[in-house]
Amino acid sequence: MTYYYYHAELAKGGELKELEDYKKLRQNPECFKQLCDEFMPCVVGRSKWCAESYHKELSQIATATDEAWVLLVLENSWDLWKQMAEWESRKEVLPKEERKATKWTAGATSAVRYEGWGAAGLQAYNEIVDQVREDRAARGRDFNKSFLTYKKEEREKMRSGKKRRRDESQDDQLTLVNIANDASVLSDVEEDFNGGLTTARATDMLGV
Repeated sequence: MTYYYYHAELAKGGELKELEDYKKLRQNPECFKQLCDEFMPCVVGRSKWCAESYHKELSQIATATDEAWVLLVLENSWDLWKQMAEWESRKEVLPKEERKATKWTAGATSAVRYEGWGAAGLQAYNEIVDQVREDRAARGRDFNKSFLTYKKEEREKMRSGKKRRRDESQDDQLTLVNIANDASVLSDVEEDFNGGLTTARATDMLGV
């Protein structure tokens, strides 16, 4: 997660956030909004997130333990993923022996949730769960409203963009129809289709 974020931000010269920014949770609402947008789908499921985040509040989609898991994984692998992104941004291959160790799972061989974390990792997770619950109780209601508003506005922008592209496509089709109706240029229409379609087939496709 951090790897892809850092790689993208480095590529476009964006402002890089640090782990401490995310650990402030809703006390840093802009950063927490990004955490939800970029990382929460990896935990709750991308299909669920895409289907529900535009009409349900965050607390109805993700639990306190989901939020805590995101933060735990970020903290565990932050230094390694950041290092990987920095190396790849320079188009260099990071040697295995130079990779930074993860904080709690350096010797783990499984990606299953909670496996390989050890006592220190599980204790950290329980502490983060408590922090998340306190943060939700203190600031959850306001953040839920603002985040849902943001997602709805994002949805409208996406729909407007799709409608604009659809309108432009329809304009292009109308132009082709007008050309196809002009008998004097039908042979040129055939050539524009690279010889793969006859004039009659092109006219059928356009509904003429």
